[in-house]
Amino acid sequence: METRLPYPQAMSFRARLRVELPNRPGALAKVAAVIAERGGNLVGIDVQEVEADAAVDELVVDVPDGVDLDGLRMALVESGAGVLISHQAGAQRTDPVLRSLRWACAMVAAGPHGADDELTRAIAEVAGTGSAWVCSVAEARFIETGQMALTRGAPVSHLTTEAPASRTPGLMGEMWLLAVPDARLDPQRVAFVARPPAERFTASEVARVEALLGLRRQLDVPAFSVV
Repeated sequence: METRLPYPQAMSFRARLRVELPNRPGALAKVAAVIAERGGNLVGIDVQEVEADAAVDELVVDVPDGVDLDGLRMALVESGAGVLISHQAGAQRTDPVLRSLRWACAMVAAGPHGADDELTRAIAEVAGTGSAWVCSVAEARFIETGQMALTRGAPVSHLTTEAPASRTPGLMGEMWLLAVPDARLDPQRVAFVARPPAERFTASEVARVEALLGLRRQLDVPAFSVV
């Protein structure tokens, strides 16, 4: 008798799943079990945020083509394992230290006229979105979230409908908008990232954007020369 596998192993894709789960022992194992029941294979874990009763983990998963992600979302809730907050296809599993070094090399190699473009690409990658941009302080003041971040001298994210449409392709109506100045005092540039309302920014993501901006700012410092 022929045995048929429920999911063909030849056709699969890699996805990034952001899951909110209870902050208790065994919770992640239950999430992994639910994913495995649908033919998925957990290949990477990144803890994004931990609060008293819950944690947000970003999981890199190999899943079969045609997998029902809505069904996976319901299965996680029904099992009590967690809640699938968002998903993104095409995730890559790269060592985070190696990835950071590549971003640093790309920014340095681009020189002063191309470093902001490389910075924008890096921010878009860490945030998992195509709606990211970097602008001057003067430009940022025309956006409410940017003005708030500059006034505070710190990152600000909130739900808004006032993001520039030209900067947020594919996003309509209310969305999360994150604004991060590159310094508390005397900022030179502000990074913006926009995402759908179901995909709030985590503390880890904000810290990564701050680190990338800090690296870019260092490239503005004249090289020390010995006379």
